[in-house]
Amino acid sequence: MHRSGVQLLATPDLTLQLGDSLTVVGEAQAIEGVEKILGNAVKQLDEPNLIPVFIGLLLGLLLGSIPFAVPGISLPVKLGLAGGPIILGILIGTFG
Repeated sequence: MHRSGVQLLATPDLTLQLGDSLTVVGEAQAIEGVEKILGNAVKQLDEPNLIPVFIGLLLGLLLGSIPFAVPGISLPVKLGLAGGPIILGILIGTFG
């Protein structure tokens, strides 16, 4: 198994992560079964899917433009063009 250019020994407690590359050895029928379960998507990782990125940026910009009141401050506060996408990115990264 290769992860980020490092060869790892496959053990029962090793968890697969996105981008891991496996070398499978066995009969052709068994290898096809593994391919159906895990997939063979090296090409998909080389080409980023930009639609979710732009949707996340748009939602972050919308979040940043919403004013909210803070006690003790007379004017409403906005997260802005940078704060909205950062907060949304943190939330999506945390909760998936």
